[in-house]
Amino acid sequence: MPVLFQLEITSIDNFPRKDPVLVAGNHTAALEAVMLNVYSPPPIEMLSAADIPAERITEIAADLYGVIPLRRGPYDRAAMRKALGVLKQGGFIDLFPEGGVWQEGKKKALPGIAWLSVQFGAPVLPIGFNDTSGAMSAGLKFKHPKLTMPVGQVISPAKIPPQARHRKYLSGQPPAAG
Repeated sequence: MPVLFQLEITSIDNFPRKDPVLVAGNHTAALEAVMLNVYSPPPIEMLSAADIPAERITEIAADLYGVIPLRRGPYDRAAMRKALGVLKQGGFIDLFPEGGVWQEGKKKALPGIAWLSVQFGAPVLPIGFNDTSGAMSAGLKFKHPKLTMPVGQVISPAKIPPQARHRKYLSGQPPAAG
């Protein structure tokens, strides 16, 4: 990566060294998954779209690093159960709550990370990625684009207010008044 890109990775020490955690990052290109796998201190298992055809290089990377295939749209209960299993073993799970990379600027975070955090009581580590869109092409032409990966502070596990119903609260609907 340093041969192709100018990298600025900050606050990498914010990564917990043990205990399960959910890692959440923004997603504008496949490069975020690569950066996360290369530079995170603990191994991370990723949830990855299973409903789109993958390029061969993506398939190879998925086989090397291990991913949990996720069908987007309605909740993929099997993928969520697998992610909970990784957390129960003390592992780290990565999700890109915005979903796919092809809707830049039109993304709304999906509730999967909140659901996992509530179900397991896992904290969330936010990570930002800047300037990754189009960077792979520029990097392969040795233009050395600058990429940044600031690692945030761990956020306490999500909790559902006692008066809220799980399904509506995690779907983004406001809890019932009362």
